[in-house]
Parts: sequence; C-alpha cells; structure tokens
Amino acid sequence: MPTPRSLADHLTRTAKDAAYVTVGLGVLAAQKAQARGLGLGRQAGQAAERLRSQLQRVPEPVRSLASRPEEALKQVAGTAQRTQESLRRQAQRLEQTGRRALGRHRAA
Repeated sequence: MPTPRSLADHLTRTAKDAAYVTVGLGVLAAQKAQARGLGLGRQAGQAAERLRSQLQRVPEPVRSLASRPEEALKQVAGTAQRTQESLRRQAQRLEQTGRRALGRHRAA
C-alpha cells in the first residue's frame, strides 16, 4: 500500500507533468497564431499592393473625383445634361435636313 508521502510525490509529479504539457501546448498555440498572423499580414500586404497597382491605372481625373463623390455626381449630371442638349440639337438638324430633302423630292 502506498504511503502518504509516495502518494504526495506521485501527485506532485503528475501535477508538474500536466503543467509542462499545458505550457507546451500554450507555446505551440502562440507560435501557430504568430505564424498565421504573419501569413495574414503578408496576404494583406499583397492585396494592398494589387490595389495600389490597379489605382495607378485609373486616370487621375477619376481618382480625384472618387475622393469627392458629390462633385463627381454634379459633373456626371452636367455631362448628361450637355449630352442630352447636344442630342436634341442633332435631332432637330436631322429633322430639318429630312424635311428639306422631302420637299426637294416632292418638287422634282
């Protein structure tokens, strides 16, 4: 039968072993998290570089407007209005040209 002292020694060794295993698992988890963090940081850096590269391909006027959406909207609305007016004038000219051609055709 084990003596109280041998039982206490056994419990102490078991507790120490459990503590070492717990610390070891904690260290492994920390290393894994650090490696994952480094990997995510690398991926974020690569994604940021791709975005910078794509942004460089966007013309400067568009980039400057993208930072001021209200001004961009006003410019788009102004362009749409000018285009509509231009199309209306062109339609009137075409209508006048067509009427003149029809008048010449009837006169002939």
